[in-house]
Amino acid sequence: MAITPYLLYQDVGAALKFLSKAFGLKKFGALYRSADGSINHASMRLGADLLMIAEDPEGHQWYFAQELPRRATKKKSRRRK
Repeated sequence: MAITPYLLYQDVGAALKFLSKAFGLKKFGALYRSADGSINHASMRLGADLLMIAEDPEGHQWYFAQELPRRATKKKSRRRK
């Protein structure tokens, strides 16, 4: 089983360039563009691993790990009786 990360960026085109230069990822498959011509979805590969990249949609509230309180990531396990 594989888990495919799906990352959101404000500028997918810039993210593709950065990820390629910084980590050696290669574009994979088709690029999908919005009406204004900007890239709103792409895929990249590093070896056999796949990474999905999409544009951060306007009007949605996204929470990033560094913005969440530490206690939110430390959930207590609950056992069912």
